[in-house]
Formats: sequence, C-alpha cells, structure tokens
Amino acid sequence: MDARGRKVNVRSVVLGLLASVLVLALIVSLVGVSAVVGALNAAKPSVIVAIVVAVLLWLTAWSSALHVVLSVLGYPQSRLRTLLVYSSIVFANSVTPFAQAGAEPLAALFVSRATDAEYETGLSVVVSVDTINLLPSVGFAAIGFAYFAVRSALNPRLELAVVLFLAVAVVVAAVALFGWRARDTIATSLVGALSSLLETVDRRTPLAIDLPERELERRVMLFVSNVERIARTPRLLAVGVFFSAVGWLFLAATLWLSLYSLGYAIPVEAPLFIVPLAMTASVTPLPGGFGGVDAAYILLLGGLTNVSLPSITAALLVYRAATYLLPIVLGGTAVTILETSRR
Repeated sequence: MDARGRKVNVRSVVLGLLASVLVLALIVSLVGVSAVVGALNAAKPSVIVAIVVAVLLWLTAWSSALHVVLSVLGYPQSRLRTLLVYSSIVFANSVTPFAQAGAEPLAALFVSRATDAEYETGLSVVVSVDTINLLPSVGFAAIGFAYFAVRSALNPRLELAVVLFLAVAVVVAAVALFGWRARDTIATSLVGALSSLLETVDRRTPLAIDLPERELERRVMLFVSNVERIARTPRLLAVGVFFSAVGWLFLAATLWLSLYSLGYAIPVEAPLFIVPLAMTASVTPLPGGFGGVDAAYILLLGGLTNVSLPSITAALLVYRAATYLLPIVLGGTAVTILETSRR
C-alpha cells in the first residue's frame, strides 16, 4: 500500500471513530449528562481493575481459538504471539465499519503478515475463527431465552428481538451449509466473476492489474482447501468452540462487573443472555458497531433489570471503554509490535 492509500485509510478510521464518539455523546445527552456523570462518580476503582482483568481473559480465551485454527493449517505460533495476532484482529473489527463483516479483509492482511502465510490463508483463518465464535453465542442466547421464557420475565419487544436473532442464526447456518456443499461450484463461479471484474477494472481504469486467471483460481482454491482442512478436524474444532464459550463468559462477566461497579448486582444469567444478543447489532456503518450495539444494550438491560436509565448508560460507558477502547489500544500496540518484528 502506498503512502496515499495509508493516508486515506487513517483518515477513514479517524472520521469513523469521531462519528462513533458523536453517537455516544448523543446517547448520553438524550439520557441526561448530569445524571450519567453522577452515576459514573459512584464507580468503584477496585471493580474497574477486575473489569480490565476480565477483558484480558476474554482476549486470551478467543486467541486460544485462533491458536487452534493456525495449528490446523500448519502455522503454529507461540501463545504470546497468537494473542498479539488476535489483538490485531480485534483492532480491525473495532476501527472498520460493519464489524466483522467489514473487517475480515483487513484482519486477514494482519494475520497473513504476522504468520508469513498467503493472504487467502489469512482470510480462511479469520472466517473460521469468526464462525467458531458465532456458535456459542447462539447457544447462550437460546438458553437465556428458554430461561426467561420459563420465568415469564421477557416482555414482547425482547421476545421479538430473540426470535429475530434465532431466525437470523438459522438463515446463516442454512446459507453456510448450502455454501459448504456447493463449494466447488461456487469457487468456479467466483473465479470467473472475479476474472471478468479484474479485466474490466484493468481495461477501464488506470490501475494495472496483472493477475492471470490460473493464479486467481489457485488463490480461491487455496482458501477453499484451507476451510476444508479445518472442517475435517472436529476434535480440534470442539476445543476452539470451548475456548470461544469461555471468552463469551468473560465478556458477560465484564458487563456484570460494569453494573456492579456502580452498585448494581443484576442476576448473573442476564449478561449471558444480553451480550451475545446485543453483539448481533454490531453490523452498523460505524466502527465497533456504535449506535446499534449501544441501543441494543440499553434496550435489553432496561427490559431485563430494574436499573435506572442513567445508571444503565453509565455502565454502558464503562463496558464499552473496557471492550472497545482498551482493545483498540492493545490491538494498535500489537499491530505495531508485529510489523516491527516482521521488518
């Protein structure tokens, strides 16, 4: 990437982060700045330390799932380096619009450069890790829905949110199953489509793209074969899902601690239900899912707890600082370390 491209990317990231801050400021102003600040003043420093520890354990657990995938593909890394690589993936998710859906190309670049793998291998790693992390979230949401349904504690709006979440999960699973069974046909069609697109770009723009169709086919098939290798190791995949589930537990603990730091002890099962459900709202045009995620947390916490709206907003600020701002700092540092060691 040339200097101009890097400048454009940095500018896009900065503008996205500024827009995210404005959205958060709007939410706080609508709730009431003085009320939110008053709730934040009650935060317990000792609990804040526990929140930071929970976030580090979350990143460590999910990096262990990444370690499994890299080992399967023949690119094993040390635990510390794997943690740095995963932190760079979280960094990409945090600064790119549309969360994981928009961050995968950038995250794949980070993975390939850190492991000296081809880009398509990095992309298959990122897609596989995202899929592994999706599975426990569906399980936790379904269990939480069943629990609250038995207790009759779910209002109609939250029931609709859960039904939509489960419906989307079913559709995604069905599409993934169809794509897996027709992967060779899809890969062949993709090669033809990409080849035509690159020819059009090469012919109608100043960009000089020299990528023969045979090389393009090799790269697409490399991605498919990597996904096949991962799918053929169910035991190791189960280990990865286990680490992912542990990570979700630490994320839920972070939300619980964020409220506890302000003096509220909500039922422990509530965060297990709320966190995976709210994360589905991260596909918004702003980095880190700003707007959608924040609204989802406020809606879910307001519907499942008796905590006041200013306190919920204050706890959300604590939670987002821990799970968004802190990973950006750690991830940016990780990218710098990995690039420096690569050079």
